[in-house]
Amino acid sequence: MPGEPGLRRFLVTLYKSIGLAALLLIIILMGWAFTVKRPGLPADTPLWQVNLTHSVHALLYMMILIMLLMGLAASAATASEFEFFGLFIVTNVIDENKTVATVTY
Repeated sequence: MPGEPGLRRFLVTLYKSIGLAALLLIIILMGWAFTVKRPGLPADTPLWQVNLTHSVHALLYMMILIMLLMGLAASAATASEFEFFGLFIVTNVIDENKTVATVTY
């Protein structure tokens, strides 16, 4: 991102910071959601509805997680570091990969 106009750099950095924060929050939320006992469904709920409810709930969490991980992969593939809300610099742990960057962007 060096050499980019100021507003574009700011918006990209903000976008990446929000995405990384969302990834961290969804990981915490998934850990909490799958370990804490939630109130059960009514006793007269058909078994197929119970199974469908749990399946859709898990599928939604998985889709959110996959979307955030794809964003992380796209960001990492460009090998550009950014400041996380101006607090610290987030560096990539992998080298730049033009193939992954092309596919994800």
